[in-house]
Amino acid sequence: MQEGFASVQDEGSQLVSLALTRVELDGPDQRWLDLCAGPGGKAGLLGALVTLDGGRLDAVEQAPHRADLVRRVTEGLSVSVHVADGRDPGLEPGYDRVLVDARAPGWAHCAGAWRRAGGVARPTSATSPNFSGNSCSPRSG
Repeated sequence: MQEGFASVQDEGSQLVSLALTRVELDGPDQRWLDLCAGPGGKAGLLGALVTLDGGRLDAVEQAPHRADLVRRVTEGLSVSVHVADGRDPGLEPGYDRVLVDARAPGWAHCAGAWRRAGGVARPTSATSPNFSGNSCSPRSG
């Protein structure tokens, strides 16, 4: 790990990245996009895979300090890191694969609190009367 040949990443992040790469495509498979790329775990895995296949990954992160983390993780790979809002990153359209792992404000705090309380945490939908835009409510099950 000290040499940068390995890193720690949760299984869910690995699986979503690998699932993205396993979808059959008709046509080229050279331009990949990771929106909301910080801190760089998924971007590192996707960057390594697309580099092996001779393609490129554009990694977009709005927060400059998180974009710096992505740069460190993807150093030496065919990855361009852009500090931009993922809703309008200013990049040329036409990607072959796109990953969007958008963070929900307040969700991590809610999930952590419920996990400590032994509950099950699920985000509420915009149509739920419990939805406040920046919080969650417990659901059974």
